[in-house]
Amino acid sequence: MDYAIPASKLASLSSGEFVGRVADSPNEKIELKMFHCEIQNDHEEIKRQEAHYRDISTSVKITQQDIDENYLKIKNDVVELIQTKLNKVNSVAEKSGRREPPIRRKAKAASNSRKAKVLGRAVSM
Repeated sequence: MDYAIPASKLASLSSGEFVGRVADSPNEKIELKMFHCEIQNDHEEIKRQEAHYRDISTSVKITQQDIDENYLKIKNDVVELIQTKLNKVNSVAEKSGRREPPIRRKAKAASNSRKAKVLGRAVSM
């Protein structure tokens, strides 16, 4: 879209304006592929419609405790899933006769070669 419609054109659009470009197919040719339109709202009609809106009733109240419990459940599920997958990978590696599973080898190599800056000084991880 960058080349079809310049950024300066996009930046200068007012609220309610939109531009675009459509693609055609060999079977259905479109003569006017680019468009620049404006949404025209009937604000009086919108006000009349909004006057008839009803509030959506609350069927279930959600508390902060519910949110915290759900967060912890998801976090535990992710940890369990990762642990299950790691156990499976390590089990396959051990069955194949490797001395050390690939996950542990990679972790050791990364920790031996990686350094981190903590409070301005390099510390081996």
